[in-house]
Amino acid sequence: MRITGSQVGSVTPLQAEKVKKTTPAAAPGATQPTDTVHLSSDVEVIAAARDAIAQTPDIREEKVAALRKAIGDGTYQAPAEQVAEKILTEGRQARLSQK
Repeated sequence: MRITGSQVGSVTPLQAEKVKKTTPAAAPGATQPTDTVHLSSDVEVIAAARDAIAQTPDIREEKVAALRKAIGDGTYQAPAEQVAEKILTEGRQARLSQK
């Protein structure tokens, strides 16, 4: 919808007077109220947690190196139950996402 100047009427003196009456005037020398924000101590805890997460690497290099070494040496053995559980869980999630 497009509104043009011809569709919007001008403010009549009566309407302007009504607005003046409903708008509270500030007393001379009076200060305007100000907005204030009070943050709880939870903000500090959240900021500390956020910093800790930011400093934690996405990849744990020492674990990756140990796994690579075990695989290269032929000594790595994946726990069969954990592998089966993971396969089943991913299969269920794939099936649910298709619905």
